[in-house]
Amino acid sequence: MRKRHSLRHVKGLSILELLITLTIASIIFSFVVPTSKHILTYSRVSSEINQASSIVQFARYTAINSHQKISVCPTQNTRQCDIQNWQLPLLVFYDKNRNQQRDPDEAILRLGTRGNKFLTLKGPRKLISFSAGGSLSSTATLKVCPTAPLPEFNRALYVSLNGRVRLSKDTNNDGIHDNGRGQQVSCS
Repeated sequence: MRKRHSLRHVKGLSILELLITLTIASIIFSFVVPTSKHILTYSRVSSEINQASSIVQFARYTAINSHQKISVCPTQNTRQCDIQNWQLPLLVFYDKNRNQQRDPDEAILRLGTRGNKFLTLKGPRKLISFSAGGSLSSTATLKVCPTAPLPEFNRALYVSLNGRVRLSKDTNNDGIHDNGRGQQVSCS
C-alpha cells in the first residue's frame, strides 16, 4: 500500500520566510563586523604596547641586576641599531664599551618581534640606554598607532629618568589617550 504525499504536508521555508530571515541576519551582521574590527585593532595595539613595555622593563631590570649598561634599539640585523626605524624588531644588549652600538663581543639579551603591518611604532631618535642603576640620561617615549587613522587606539609608553615605565591613559575622558598634559597621543 502506497502513501500519497500531498503538497500540504511538505515541510520547508517559503520565499517570504527566507527573505525575512536573511534581512534579520544582514541587520545583525552589519553591527557585528565594525565591532569585531575595533576589537581586533584594540587587541593588536594592546599586544604591541605590552611587548614594548616588556622589553623595556626587561632591559631596566637586567641593568640593575647585572650592574651594567643595557641598551634597547631597533635593529634589522642584530649588529647595528637603526634608530630611524622603530618598525624593526627591538634588540636588548649589553653595551660594555658604551658606544651605543652592539659589538660582536656584546651579548644579545633579547630580540623582540615585529611585522604587524597594521600598526606603526615610533620611538626616540636615540637608543634607550639604562645605566647600571636602572636610570636613563633622558626620558623616552614609544608610540603605537594603527596605520588607519583611528586616534582612539593610539597608545604611548613613557620611560622616566629613573627608568620607570608608564602607559598612556585617557585622563580627560574623551575616549582618546593623552600624554598626561591633555595632548592626544599621535604618531604623526
